[in-house]
Amino acid sequence: MGNDDWGSPGWGSPGQTGNPWRPEEPAPSVAGGLATGVVLTVVAVVVLVVAVVAAGMWLWSNQGDGDDTAAPAFTTVPVQTPATTPGTAGTAQSPSTSPSPTPARPSPERTTRPSDPSDVPSTLGAQGWRGVRAATCNASDRWVFAGTNGEDHAVVCRVGERGDLYYRGYYNNRSAEYDIDMQRAGSGRWVTRTLDNNGSRVVISGTGVRVVDGGGDTVSSRGFTWSSEGVDR
Repeated sequence: MGNDDWGSPGWGSPGQTGNPWRPEEPAPSVAGGLATGVVLTVVAVVVLVVAVVAAGMWLWSNQGDGDDTAAPAFTTVPVQTPATTPGTAGTAQSPSTSPSPTPARPSPERTTRPSDPSDVPSTLGAQGWRGVRAATCNASDRWVFAGTNGEDHAVVCRVGERGDLYYRGYYNNRSAEYDIDMQRAGSGRWVTRTLDNNGSRVVISGTGVRVVDGGGDTVSSRGFTWSSEGVDR
């Protein structure tokens, strides 16, 4: 029986390319090739990343180990202490204080009292002011007080040896004579009796003459530049 009788081509027949008794190898798969390429690409990327990280760490470590002289230098400035003189080291110097001067107090107005006859004005006699009849004691009476400012003149006189007192004066271009209220007579101050229904009075003292109303308010006044209390004879 020939080969054609088996219904299959014979060995070595035209178109026969392989061994008919050996199974043919399967053709390479396209999907497998693609997977292999992806794996190789990922491995390559990982290797590249590791290399970059390693290089960066190496550079950083080299910068940390650089030369210290590159750092800026700091200059130490010496602390200056105040100079002390010998024997005063450690002693606190307190500011010198001097007592403030005490302000001068104005001295109160004083009544001039002559200590000897030369202090008495030459125009003043035992009975009062010469040339000013309004400021002269009556009869032989003598003054116990006299005062003037050059224009105004005043005397306080005593009647006899132990009589009452009265005031005579030339005040503000006017002559006046009033009895002293003996109840108000005091050391260096004399007050007349009331002059009118309003209770006005004349007050004589070492500083001058004042006219006051019934309430004690000053109506007018004239100051003295010289005054003295004489010996009450």
